[in-house]
Amino acid sequence: MDIEELDELDRKLIVILSKKLCSAQKIYNQKEKLFRGHSEPTSPRQIGYRIKKLENERIITKVARFNYEEVGLGAGFLFIKTVNEEAFRNVKRYLTSNKHVYKLYVGSGDFDIVAVLYIKDFSVVSKFLASIREIPGIEKKAFMTLETGEIEADLIEERLSVIGK
Repeated sequence: MDIEELDELDRKLIVILSKKLCSAQKIYNQKEKLFRGHSEPTSPRQIGYRIKKLENERIITKVARFNYEEVGLGAGFLFIKTVNEEAFRNVKRYLTSNKHVYKLYVGSGDFDIVAVLYIKDFSVVSKFLASIREIPGIEKKAFMTLETGEIEADLIEERLSVIGK
């Protein structure tokens, strides 16, 4: 299926599922609120069928998302540019062994490494960043906190609303 073939209900379901994991019944029970201004699905079975169809076509996947805010954690991103392969390996080794780092991405461009951190107390961040400074071969770094996960879903809704029109 091409993205232009997604109808209004498919697009709305993708947005809702991007914001939170829900069952078809839960979506149906909140349909007046969730589908305000859009055509509403007629039954939980219809919603379930459409979700299953999107899954079968691999447009969406079943992925459990860690709701870090519910357990009192904040999220941050650490971006690092190293000067050579040895520094890259040392930073990667340090980050994979650090209890605050939950995801590690390798990239190209301005930064080699992006780490996703979940931290209970942001006073820990300054200690963490100081420990990173001790690793030789880091050309530059940047740290950013994440206030909320809602922006991701808002962008998905905006992008899906213009594609295929």
